[in-house]
Amino acid sequence: MGVSLILLGGMLAAGRDVSISLAPRAAQRLGAATRSRGLGGYAAYGLAYGLASLGCTLPVFLSVVGTSLQLHGLADAAGHFVLFGIGMGIVITVLTVATAWFGDGIIRRARTLGRHIGWVSAVILWLAGAYVIYYWLTTARLM
Repeated sequence: MGVSLILLGGMLAAGRDVSISLAPRAAQRLGAATRSRGLGGYAAYGLAYGLASLGCTLPVFLSVVGTSLQLHGLADAAGHFVLFGIGMGIVITVLTVATAWFGDGIIRRARTLGRHIGWVSAVILWLAGAYVIYYWLTTARLM
């Protein structure tokens, strides 16, 4: 896993796009339904948003809840599930309020920082991969 993270970081540093397009494609199919007003339109928008965001959050979600389930049982996993949902809700709420208050200015600033996201992500993946390798080498007493 650690080597995979390091290789994935190398792909990002090389400028390659690393994504799985299944969830965003499914969300795109809901596009027409999201434009209608009413409860159905709102539900379709929420479903499309959730599907589109799976590419970012699903790996982290599965690792948090899966690890908790394996190590601590169902009750802890359910607690981590709820806490993960609350955390994601807070992030989305803060971003929505910031966008409403600051308008397009915050979006323009975020886009200028967007050029560096690939490299920042690559460095984080390299560090995480190195840590995973170090952890398992020392835990398994291979070092």
